[in-house]
Amino acid sequence: AASLAELATILVKSRIARGWTQSQLAEVLGIAEQQVQRYESTGYRAASLARICDVASALGVEISERGELRDPNAA
Repeated sequence: AASLAELATILVKSRIARGWTQSQLAEVLGIAEQQVQRYESTGYRAASLARICDVASALGVEISERGELRDPNAA
C-alpha cells in the first residue's frame, strides 16, 4: 500500500482472502463485530494505529513503516 487509505483496503481484502467473516476477526481481536463493521465501512479512519497493527497482525499482514521529514521550513 502506498497510503494509509490503501492499507484499509488491503486489510479488508486480506480478511476476505483468509475466508474470515467480520465476526471471526472481531472474535480474534476481542472486540464487537459492529466495531469491525465500523472500521471497514470508514476505511479504518477511526481506528488507532495500535488497532490497525492488531488487525494486520491477526490477518498475517506485514506492515513496514517509513517516515520522512520533508522540507521542515514548508508550511
